[in-house]
Amino acid sequence: MSKRSIIVILVLVAVVAVLAWAFVPRFSEMARQKELDTLRAARDETEPAERMKKLQSFLEQFPRGKYRGYVHGYIFDTYASLMDDTTRAVEYARDILASDESLDQKGQLYPELFSLWVQTGNSDSIVVLAEEVLELPLTNPWVYMGMGYELVEAKLHPTVAVKLCEKAVGLAEDDYDRTYCLATLGMAHLRAGSPEEAVTALEQAKEFCGEEPDEEILRYLGEAQVALGRKDAAIETYLLMMETGEYDDIRSELTGLYVETKGSAEGLDAEIEARRERRMSPAPEFSLRALDGKLVSLSDYKDKVLLLNFMSPT
Repeated sequence: MSKRSIIVILVLVAVVAVLAWAFVPRFSEMARQKELDTLRAARDETEPAERMKKLQSFLEQFPRGKYRGYVHGYIFDTYASLMDDTTRAVEYARDILASDESLDQKGQLYPELFSLWVQTGNSDSIVVLAEEVLELPLTNPWVYMGMGYELVEAKLHPTVAVKLCEKAVGLAEDDYDRTYCLATLGMAHLRAGSPEEAVTALEQAKEFCGEEPDEEILRYLGEAQVALGRKDAAIETYLLMMETGEYDDIRSELTGLYVETKGSAEGLDAEIEARRERRMSPAPEFSLRALDGKLVSLSDYKDKVLLLNFMSPT
C-alpha cells in the first residue's frame, strides 16, 4: 500500500471520528427523548385498558430502555389501583422479579409490592420481603428508603424500617438523597424507641436542607426532642416550622411547651409573627458591575426576574 493511500485512509478515519463525535450524542439524545415521550404518554393515559396497552408496548419497543423499571411500577399500579386487581398485580411483580431483567430495573417493583403488603396488613409477607431485599445488591437508595418509609407511616416493624433506612443511607451519593434517607432513618429510629439516634439522623437531614428544612423533618425532630426532654430545643424546632406555615397541631404543642418551660404562653404569638416578618423581609441592597462595566443595583430590577451568573469567566 502506498504512502498516499495510507494518508487517505487516515484522513477518512479522522473524518468519520469527527462525524461520530458530532452526531452520536445528538442521536443518543433524540433516542432518549423518544423513550421519555413514549413513557409519559403511557403514564398519563387515564383509561386502564389503554394505559396497560401502552405500557406493554413500551416494554416491547424499548427492550433495553433506561426507564423500564418505572414502567414495571406503572403496570403494577394499573393492576392494583386502576383495575382493582391486586392478585394480578402481585402475580405480575413476582413474574418480573423472577425474570432475567436487570436487578436495578426490576428492583423498583419491590417498593410497590411492599406497599401493597403494608396496606393490607400482611405482616409475614412484609418481613419476608424486607429480609429478601436487604440481601440484594441494589444500588438505588430510594428502594430501601421507600420501603422503610412505608413502615414508618404504618407504624409497623420499626426495627425492620431502621435496617432498610440504614442501607439507604449507605447507598446515597448526593445531598438530596442523603437528606431524605437520613430523615427517614430518623423517623424509623423514633418509631423504634430510640429518640437519641432519631435526633442525630434528623439533625443531619435538617443541615442538608439549608435554610428551608422540610416540614416533616422538623415535625419528627421536634417529637424526638420532646421524647428526650429537650423542651427548649423542641420549641426552637417548632418555631422554625411555624415561620413558613400554620399548623394547628404544632401551635398546640408549642403552647403546651411554652406553658411548661415559661409558666405561660404569653409572647408566643408575638415570637411567631416576628420570625415570619424576618423571613419575609426584603433582600439587602447590593450592586454588581455588568459586562459593559456599568454598576447595576438590585433595586433596578424590582419585580423583575434577574439572572446572576457568578460562574462566568468574564
